[in-house]
Amino acid sequence: MRINNNGNNINYIHDKAGNDTLVVMFHGLTMSSIIYPFNELAKDILKMGYDVLRFDFIGHGESYGDSKDMTLEKEIQDASFMIERFRKGYKKLILLGHSQGGLVANYLSTLFCPTKVILLAPAFNIYDCVKNKMFFGKPIKEGKDLHLWNMTFTKEYFLDISDESYYNLNPFTKVIIIHGSEDILVPISYSINLKEKYSNVSLRIIPNSDHEFIGFYDELIKEVGEALNE
Repeated sequence: MRINNNGNNINYIHDKAGNDTLVVMFHGLTMSSIIYPFNELAKDILKMGYDVLRFDFIGHGESYGDSKDMTLEKEIQDASFMIERFRKGYKKLILLGHSQGGLVANYLSTLFCPTKVILLAPAFNIYDCVKNKMFFGKPIKEGKDLHLWNMTFTKEYFLDISDESYYNLNPFTKVIIIHGSEDILVPISYSINLKEKYSNVSLRIIPNSDHEFIGFYDELIKEVGEALNE
C-alpha cells in the first residue's frame, strides 16, 4: 500500500495481529521492506503476536524518489510521519532498525519514547567513514557524487550524515543490539563500544554472521524474539 506524505508516496505494509504493541521496522541502505531479512522478520514477528509496520525509505523499494535524493534527515522525517500516522491506539511502541535504519531508530527514540529499541548491526561507523573521506572502501571527493551499490550518494547526503547528533545513543531507553561477529561493513567493535559506554545497552553477538545475517536467519530471529520479549 502507499500513503502520501506532502506529495511523496511511501510504500508500506501494516500487518495486524491484534496486539497493543506496534513494532516499526527501518531497513538499511540498498534494501527495502520486502527483501531479506526484513520480509522474513516481519512475518515471524507477526506470528509472535506483534503488530508490524514496515515501509520503504526515499529512493528505496517502491517509495518515491531516487537514491540521490536521500539524506538521513529525510529518512527520519518519513519515519516520523509513519509513526505519528500509525501509532494511534497502541499502548507500546518498539523500534527495530538495521544498519543505517538503526541510526534512524536510535534518533527517533528520543522523540517517541519507545518501550525499547532493537538495532541490527547499526551503522555507527558511518561518522568515521565520512570523517576519514572513505565510504565503505570508496574515496569521498569534495563536491562530487559517489556511486556505490547501484546508488548515488550526494554531497548533501555526506554533509547531513556527518552531524554528530545522529550518533549519540539515547541513554533513557532500553537498547538491544544484535550484531554478527564477522561483519565487515559495520565492524562489531562499534557495537561493543556502545555497550561499554552506555549502561542501558545490551549486546547479542551472532558468531560467524555477516552484516546481513546471511545463512544465520534462525539465529537472528531467535535473538530478535528474545529481545522483543525481554
